[in-house]
Amino acid sequence: MATITAVVTGIIVSSPFTVDGIDHAGIFGSAGASLIGDAFTVNYTGTITCDAISFGSQGYCAGYSTPDPGQGLNPVQDAVLTINGHSYDFGNGVYGVFGPEGQDVTVSPGTAISTGNTYNLGEFFIALSNSAPPYSASGRFGFETVVFNGVPVPPNVPAPIVGSGLPAFALVLAAIVLILRIAPNSCAVRHNVHP
Repeated sequence: MATITAVVTGIIVSSPFTVDGIDHAGIFGSAGASLIGDAFTVNYTGTITCDAISFGSQGYCAGYSTPDPGQGLNPVQDAVLTINGHSYDFGNGVYGVFGPEGQDVTVSPGTAISTGNTYNLGEFFIALSNSAPPYSASGRFGFETVVFNGVPVPPNVPAPIVGSGLPAFALVLAAIVLILRIAPNSCAVRHNVHP
């Protein structure tokens, strides 16, 4: 079983809720500093030999580090997040996802990282003392690029909508023109109209 690498790069972006983009514990620099706008790199190593869970159309293998009947084995060997020249090693956790379309390591309910096109769409959170927010450090990933086993993975682009293109554009344009022609007449105010 050959070891494969995945390198994910991008920028920390703002996020609502508990993944706030703040390094409360100073893991990646000064305690309390915002990570928003900072570049990040995640280096994964793993395998794509799936056991119980199919690689197939999902674009990744998934499984648990502790063998469990009917479950796949964790394909992630290691995941290291680097921001501002400081790194945090997630290891392989208790659960992992690995493949061109998704990468994830879940260490505990309060510590996890995920990247890629299909799995949580990119975020990390680290709880050094407990599993509940506020996290010691957290952030949402944006502008991700994934290089899996040396090959760039195209970003997840939605499939075209049936009927899109020039005919759909012409239909929308005609509807707008019709609305603009009808709207002025329907909005006219009439005064002194008695039945």
